[in-house]
Order: sequence, then C-alpha cells, then structure tokens
Amino acid sequence: MPKPSTKVEFNTFVKGLITEASPLNFPPNSSLDEENFELNRDGSRQRRRGIAFENAYSLIPTTLTVADISATPPVTYRWAEVAGDVTRNFMVIQVSSTLYFFDMAEESMSTDGFVGSLVLTGFPSNARYSLSSIDGFLAVAGGVDTIAIVSYDNPGFSASYERLIVRDLWGVEV
Repeated sequence: MPKPSTKVEFNTFVKGLITEASPLNFPPNSSLDEENFELNRDGSRQRRRGIAFENAYSLIPTTLTVADISATPPVTYRWAEVAGDVTRNFMVIQVSSTLYFFDMAEESMSTDGFVGSLVLTGFPSNARYSLSSIDGFLAVAGGVDTIAIVSYDNPGFSASYERLIVRDLWGVEV
C-alpha cells in the first residue's frame, strides 16, 4: 500500500536576512524580518536575551529626570586600549553632556566597574555625541566646532578641547 504524500516545509534560514525581496519572489531559506533573534551560520536561530540588572547592582546617581533621558537617548561606546594599555577597555555612556566610564574587565560593572565621570563643557546636552578611540585617547564630537579629547590618568579623566579645522579646495580659515 503506497503512503500518502504530504508536503513538508523546512526552514533552515541559511540564506539569512533578505529585505529587498517581494512576497512574490521571496527566496527559500531566508527571512524578511527578524526581531530579537540571532541568525546563526548553520541555519539555526536563537532568541536574544532581554536586559536585566546585574546581581547586587547599584545605581549611579545623576541629576537628570526620566524625561531628560528620554528626550536624548544615551550613547554607548567601547573605548578599547585606554591610555595605550591593550588590556584595558572601558564602556563609555553619554547621558546629556556627561560621560560615564565603566571598566569592562570587572565582574559587576555597576558596582566594581564604575571608574568615574566627566562633564564636557561647551557641548550641547540635547545631542547624541560621536565617539572614537585614537591612540589611547577618546575623541568626542558633539555637533559644535570643537572636539573633546578625553584622556585617562589613573584614577581620573581630563578633557582638552580642540577646534576642528577642515581643509578643502579653498584652504583653511584661521
């Protein structure tokens, strides 16, 4: 007696995330939208974990309200090779015009890992800053004509401010 044939659908997702295909010509083994999932190279997918407080966490006090923080969401950046030390990495969080620094090597970043903070004077408090690591220094641009160059001298932080000079076809304005 022959077995009845049934259609079996296999979703391996080995082609990954494809956003430009239409529903009419959508390729097999791919996905149009993945939210809160990680697509692995072997075709499997894993759910992303949520965010939770650390064990024995402590809150860092600020003078900001929830409305202030909601108006301009915080910016995070991984500052690698702080002060030229290849083993030291800091997590930098910009809230308003203040930078908070956390040592990523510590088990509990909120309690043992908090290294310090630095207020950038002359920078807008309602802007998201761009951060970059250059030769052990942290360069911060905030949409003004100066950049802040943050340095770490154990145990504190300092900032020097430099004016941006752009050379173009017509030269440099001094």
